[in-house]
Amino acid sequence: MRARIVASLRDLPQNANQLAQNLGVNYRTITHHLRILEESGIVKSEGPRYGKIYFLTDLFQMNDDLFEEIVGRVKRR
Repeated sequence: MRARIVASLRDLPQNANQLAQNLGVNYRTITHHLRILEESGIVKSEGPRYGKIYFLTDLFQMNDDLFEEIVGRVKRR
């Protein structure tokens, strides 16, 4: 799920409701994973509580190739 969120945020910044709708999952599921991604420094948010827009961090974007390598290895299993 977190990899799907990251992939969706690559296309454009979104709020949790947009992500839930685009990925076809429950809003609470998305907010749970966004909280973990934010604590991990992968995403950052801006804006008021319910209108928060989520972006990929600069640090993550600099290491995006490593993320892709890991996702590729997991998919091959």
